[in-house]
Amino acid sequence: MKQSKYLFLGLLMVSFIIANTSCSKWIETSDNGHLDGFWHLDSVDTLSTNGTLDLTDARIFWSVQGTLFSLYAPDVSGSQRYVSQFSYHDNTFVILDLRVDNRIEGDPEVTDITKVQHFGVNKTKESFTIENLKSNKMTLRSETLKLWFTKM
Repeated sequence: MKQSKYLFLGLLMVSFIIANTSCSKWIETSDNGHLDGFWHLDSVDTLSTNGTLDLTDARIFWSVQGTLFSLYAPDVSGSQRYVSQFSYHDNTFVILDLRVDNRIEGDPEVTDITKVQHFGVNKTKESFTIENLKSNKMTLRSETLKLWFTKM
């Protein structure tokens, strides 16, 4: 009786290990660590003037997941969202190809950069140095701005 109990537990463990390892090729993972998430833009500092814009009451969001990045500000841009691929290496976050999230029109490229400047983005391909990245706080710096975020 005792042997069958151990045999059953052993078979159960082996089955669990096989199930987890065989499914791993279908499970997507991300190496982004704390970067993945839904981020609220809290404030923007202008580096040239040391001016600060407090955005704690504004609904301006960056979302990062896997290899996709999106921008959303319902109070400023209505339901319009913006999407991009990005790269993340050595404390550098680079927006690669900023587009209007519109599947019907094939996600056209952003041609008017003023449409996304309220997100702290000034170029369709822009590089940010990650100065601080914790589980719930992030600080990014571009050539002209410093952006402060809280994870929602």
